[in-house]
Amino acid sequence: MSKRPSFLLLSTPPKKARTDYDDFKMELENIEAGKFECNSFDFASKSIGHGQFGEVFMVKHKETNDIFAVKEISYSDDRRKQILCELKFMLEHKHENLIPMNGYYIADRKLGIVMSLMKGSFEKFGEIKEEVLPKVANSVLNGLNFIHEKELIHNDIKRENIFLSNSNVVMLGDFGNLESFTSEKIILGTYHDPNTANYTGKEKIKRDMWAFGCTMIELVNGKRPLFAKDVIPHVEIPENLGTKDLKDFVSLCYNADHENGIQLLQKSTFLTQNSDQKMFYAWAEAITPKSW
Repeated sequence: MSKRPSFLLLSTPPKKARTDYDDFKMELENIEAGKFECNSFDFASKSIGHGQFGEVFMVKHKETNDIFAVKEISYSDDRRKQILCELKFMLEHKHENLIPMNGYYIADRKLGIVMSLMKGSFEKFGEIKEEVLPKVANSVLNGLNFIHEKELIHNDIKRENIFLSNSNVVMLGDFGNLESFTSEKIILGTYHDPNTANYTGKEKIKRDMWAFGCTMIELVNGKRPLFAKDVIPHVEIPENLGTKDLKDFVSLCYNADHENGIQLLQKSTFLTQNSDQKMFYAWAEAITPKSW
């Protein structure tokens, strides 16, 4: 009686489970504009700044020798949508008062957003003279108005997120906290209006304006504003902040209606009667650009 032939059963290795990070990389593959490889750059030895969710480095492109700033954001599943929102916003929208994006790369579970190199953020510049501020404020308001027209709020206005370019243009940066008018999820920035939870839709604009009021105090004093401990917490406008025009401007940031608040701020006496920009450009020219 012949023996039955024996067969060696080869088991098929189980497929590796697809992760959210795999899906994230796939979504990036569909974004064609501005792709770089991480190894296209030489990195300066130390970081030049920190965002809420990432670190910023000065880099040099190996082929062109162009100098950029790179914000590296560590990937996490719970931040996936927000990271993509920031990337797509910067790729799709350009404005003279928003930091421009040159491209991106993905490496080692980090997204690198390649941007124009700035002279620095206003956090680095210390106390700002009142005569310099109208140009700064108007530039920030122009950038905010553009963001609001896209039915978004910046959601983290502060000194660290206002920058001066090498050509002395004031620009908003760090769009990692963007929130849409329709989003039900509330993302809290550094300065948040006590009424934040009550705002819906276009009313959310008030949150940016309120934070900008805090930022104006911070720009003048070089430190965070004081919050009064009351039934409803509010910001105390320092008596020695500056002129009446400046204090009225800050007060308007806290109280203006969302429908036309930015337009009212831009028509305020502080901006219209103090529009001589010589002081701003003299101040800006004295700040030295970063070099490799």
